[in-house]
Amino acid sequence: MKRLIKEFTAGNAMLSVLAVVASFIVGGILIAVSSEDVQTTLGYITARPSDFFSALWNAVFGAYDAMFRGAIFNYKATSFTLMIKPITETLAYATPITMAGTKASATDTMNRSAAGSRWAVPNTVTSLPK
Repeated sequence: MKRLIKEFTAGNAMLSVLAVVASFIVGGILIAVSSEDVQTTLGYITARPSDFFSALWNAVFGAYDAMFRGAIFNYKATSFTLMIKPITETLAYATPITMAGTKASATDTMNRSAAGSRWAVPNTVTSLPK
């Protein structure tokens, strides 16, 4: 049990890769289950399985393709500026959130390392020593 906990908290790169792969698989299953075309073609899968697999592929690939083009790189755009606009927008929205998380983590670390110290990082101005 201790070994299992140690592996999960060690920050193993392979574990991170597997988590991303698993999330894509689970997401694909949820997309497929919620697609009306997939549900419709499932009704006659024994008669024409190619319709089902075609609808399944179009639903899952279409969703991940739209997510990629909307968040990273729009390869269907007509100009380079429009192609890279998704990543610039993603970075514009993600940077403040990332910085806030980094600051909160750093403040928490400083508070824990200075615990018991008179000059611990204050959370408010009123907690400064007099």
